[in-house]
Amino acid sequence: AETGLEKIAAPEPAALAPGQGEAGGALLRPLAAQIAELERRAIEAAMTSTGGNKLATARLLGISRATLYDRLGLGADAPGTVRP
Repeated sequence: AETGLEKIAAPEPAALAPGQGEAGGALLRPLAAQIAELERRAIEAAMTSTGGNKLATARLLGISRATLYDRLGLGADAPGTVRP
C-alpha cells in the first residue's frame, strides 16, 4: 500500500560552507534542508509506529490529517489532484 512517504522530497545534498575544506570536516546545510530532513524522519518514524495509519500518525505528531497529507504530497494541492 502506498504510504506517501516515497513522495516526500529528500533534502538537497549537504554543501560545504564557504571556507570549509576537507580538513574542517564540518558540513553545513541550509536550515530549511535540516528542518525538512527532521520532519521527514519524524513522519517516517510515526508512520512506522502506527503501522501506516495516517490519522493516528497525524495525531501522534500533533498535526491535522490535512497537514500530514500535504507533507506527504497527497493533499489537495498535490500535482495530479483533480478538483471538482
